[in-house]
Amino acid sequence: MNILTVALPIRQKARLIGRLKEHTIVPVANSKEAVEWMKNDQAALIVYNETDEDPLVALASFLPHNSKARVLFCAKEGHPADFQKQLVSRLRVTAILHHPVDPDELVRRASIELDTKVPTLETRVEASSAIPKALLPVWLKHQETNRERVDVLITVCQEEQPSEEWVDAGRRAAHQLAGSLGTFGLASASLLAREAERLVTTFNQLSDEQRIRLEKCVHALQLQLADPQLKLPDLENEAPKGSMLIFSIDADWASQFAEAAKEAGYQPLLTDDPAGARRVFGLEHPDKVVLDLGDMGQEGMVLVHDLSGQGHSLVALLEPPGNNSLIACKTLVKPAANADIFNAVEQVEETEKAAPRRILAVDDDPIVLETLTALLQALNIEVHCLQDPLNFWEKLAAVDPELVMLDVDLPYVGGVELCRAMRSEPKYFDIPVIFLSAYNDTETVHRVFTAGADDYVFKPIIGPELITRTKNRLRRARLAHVPAVEAPKKESKRPDISILVQDDELSRDLFKLWSSQGLVVEKLTQSGAPLIERLTGPVENRPRACLLDVLATNDVLQALEGLGVNNYCEVWVRGDLTEEEIGWVYEWGLAGYLPQTLPAEVIGRRLARAAAAT
Repeated sequence: MNILTVALPIRQKARLIGRLKEHTIVPVANSKEAVEWMKNDQAALIVYNETDEDPLVALASFLPHNSKARVLFCAKEGHPADFQKQLVSRLRVTAILHHPVDPDELVRRASIELDTKVPTLETRVEASSAIPKALLPVWLKHQETNRERVDVLITVCQEEQPSEEWVDAGRRAAHQLAGSLGTFGLASASLLAREAERLVTTFNQLSDEQRIRLEKCVHALQLQLADPQLKLPDLENEAPKGSMLIFSIDADWASQFAEAAKEAGYQPLLTDDPAGARRVFGLEHPDKVVLDLGDMGQEGMVLVHDLSGQGHSLVALLEPPGNNSLIACKTLVKPAANADIFNAVEQVEETEKAAPRRILAVDDDPIVLETLTALLQALNIEVHCLQDPLNFWEKLAAVDPELVMLDVDLPYVGGVELCRAMRSEPKYFDIPVIFLSAYNDTETVHRVFTAGADDYVFKPIIGPELITRTKNRLRRARLAHVPAVEAPKKESKRPDISILVQDDELSRDLFKLWSSQGLVVEKLTQSGAPLIERLTGPVENRPRACLLDVLATNDVLQALEGLGVNNYCEVWVRGDLTEEEIGWVYEWGLAGYLPQTLPAEVIGRRLARAAAAT
């Protein structure tokens, strides 16, 4: 089949020729040449690259000569929705790619339009650490069956008075889940399934509290099937007001206050170590934070900055007279009554609710948009929804969001294209982008990160995971616009960017690029303990941003979790990672993931932006 390209740059043409070998690529310079060629031949696909001529007139001039061809439109700039809708309705345009057009994305889209196999990279399936490797094929084979069993339990829970047939089906489903999940080593989930079996057996006689308990068991089973590695919530120690991180070096006061917090409806999480406080914060994501700073001075201010501005209620206790110049933090002077501390925590929460964050969510499935709205509204987030991606630029300007969520596959204009176009616009370059997609193959993951994505969440959407990822991205967006805590008054020794990568050519290219921009670049040579010490040392000496090759630094990445490094030094990880490994990057609180195939100029731009914001 013929693919006619009109005014397409040589780089894109070369990629089409190199990867779509079963098709004939016919390049012409303009619409006039396209008309001449069509007098003698036909094309299955036309790739039109926008030039200075009016695209509506140009396309209309030669499309009648080829009545069945589909059209890919490569825009040189963002166009209003009315113009794009004319392309779709009048001129048979089936996809719009935004500038700068990525050659691989062009190949992929052309393959889809021609109904041919899309050239893909090999995908890898990694064993989950929670399931023995030998049992992984069995787990994957029967995963859908187990999901169906959970669906039966969900149906039973949703009915006020389910029939005996449904109750019996729910009991059998829970019984089968208990045995199956136990076989795969998921002991906690197996016990929850046993409890669900006991509760379902007498469903119509259950009290309201028991029904709530059953619903929580079923929800936990749903989470476990979605992610076998997930540590299930402890249903025995739930607190109605959520968790509270309590930091103090005064063990007696901390113990007494923890008891009061428990009586007040909180689940206390105690620590007397600043590094431990950061680690607990990163792992548990507490709803409230109380820091007894005593006379910690600068170290206390750094700890406050590490844990503040993240959508959590934080209160710091200070020795008299009390320096209340701490950033984004409510302060009380010691000694403070427990009631005053609890009131301060609640006041902080109410203050935060007065200023909701704004998110733009783009998905052609209204159910997904409703799900996002229901999950995120409770976090005091305004979710602005958009189903038609042709209206994206108008909606983006109107909402002025702090974060954008995109589906990968959208009609006419793909999410990857929209993300790439955002990254080329100075006005929108810094807005965090989270992708939502049912695709989890390596190629799709690399496509979105290459386009400039900040995070990637797989469908079906799991509430706790989405909430955590959203909080983290909004936190980073906020910190980028909040002045950093004052360091001691001394000459700063901070390099702008530090790198540790194995690719010498890439390293040279990045040094040259950043040096030409006037940035101070440091080459790191050691991993292990020396690297941890370099990144967690005095704030005034830490690099502003850091690029680490996963192959060279795999031994230290997890050790950075919860240490507050990223508030002063954005750590980016580069490599060829699986879906599971990419998830770890974000679970460990690092700034983001850069695919190994990303060119030096893209890496340079991302790290320069990170250094400027830190």
